[in-house]
Amino acid sequence: MRNQKGMSLVNIVIIVVAIILIFYLLSQKDDKPNNYYSSTDSTEPSITKEDRSTYIAKCTKIDYESLARNPNLYIGQNFVFTGEVIQVMEDNNELTLRVNITENRYEYLNEVYYSDTILVGYTYSNNMESRVLEGDIITLYGEYLGTYTYESIAGASITVPSVYAMYIDIN
Repeated sequence: MRNQKGMSLVNIVIIVVAIILIFYLLSQKDDKPNNYYSSTDSTEPSITKEDRSTYIAKCTKIDYESLARNPNLYIGQNFVFTGEVIQVMEDNNELTLRVNITENRYEYLNEVYYSDTILVGYTYSNNMESRVLEGDIITLYGEYLGTYTYESIAGASITVPSVYAMYIDIN
């Protein structure tokens, strides 16, 4: 019979494998974002400010409930989200983030907190880009990919909306 510590380790390994699988699947897309390039490239991508602003202009806001209720309706659309990073998993220049995107206010305090988690994939555009850290408030612009289901450490299945971010701004 396995002990609790052994089960937790197995669950962590499963989550790490799932994250690696997400990166693999994202890197296999035929229509890779125009700011994607492999770490072996010696030049930076040729993205102009106009390209970034054009892409950002195409992104619209959507609330978490709409994505959760009708996830297949929005696949392939570009959205903008602002939220708090609750988990960062890095592998070289590739990131997987868990981001809470629904802004709430404590009733008696004038403080903001975020809820409703989405999964975000992102590839840094160059080595000079600031790292995203847990606790950062970010605005991300990206393509909605549908839902992603993973197993929690406790063994429960969790399904969340997933987004591949083209651009991330740290607020």
